[in-house]
Amino acid sequence: MKMRSEQVSGHRCLVWESSTSRSPQVLFIGLHGLGTSANDLVSLTEYLAIGSCCFVFPDAPFTAPHSGVRSYAWYDIEIESEVQQRFQIQQSCNYLMQIISYFQKMYAPITTTPNLPTILFGFSQGGVLALETGLRYDGFLSGIIVMSGYWPDPIRTQPAIKASQSLPILFLHGTEDLVIPVQGSQHACEQLVQVGFHPQLKTFNMGHEISEKSLQVAVDFLKQLKLSE
Repeated sequence: MKMRSEQVSGHRCLVWESSTSRSPQVLFIGLHGLGTSANDLVSLTEYLAIGSCCFVFPDAPFTAPHSGVRSYAWYDIEIESEVQQRFQIQQSCNYLMQIISYFQKMYAPITTTPNLPTILFGFSQGGVLALETGLRYDGFLSGIIVMSGYWPDPIRTQPAIKASQSLPILFLHGTEDLVIPVQGSQHACEQLVQVGFHPQLKTFNMGHEISEKSLQVAVDFLKQLKLSE
């Protein structure tokens, strides 16, 4: 099955289905980091063998500052106003919820499950949005994977949390990460525990990157969720 492009709310999503039957059992939404695009995570389809799956890789809705063509951001880290930055995060969350709804509805007539198991995965700034969106989403989610991410403002997000405290959340982070230090994930986990969640944190001897070892831990996490059953 070839990669195709879908437009959701005026933005591009790259879509790849691992089954030619067009009846996926899992919806996987992968969010790229700052200054890249949907193309950046497409290679994940080679590693994340999770049965019959629809992979969706959206472009972030904002243009990254000081960037070239197809270079996007989920929010502008250079904005001095915290209020404006939070507003952009909220806009990106709303956009991602529209994406979830769009693909859930697309496959609803043909899937064999009442709610298509859905995973949010994000790297770096994409990890921030995977966490923010997953916590705010009041529909069905199977899990969140945050790689090299952080939780920018837990206090302001906590009143908006609608997710069940049983929602599986996995953090993956390099101990040598100089872009977003591992303390970002550690602090996020501590804050999540305080509000009743049970996140997992796995660290690796690596920098700000995605490695085969970290992806294997992600695969093991997905297998534990028994998404195809």
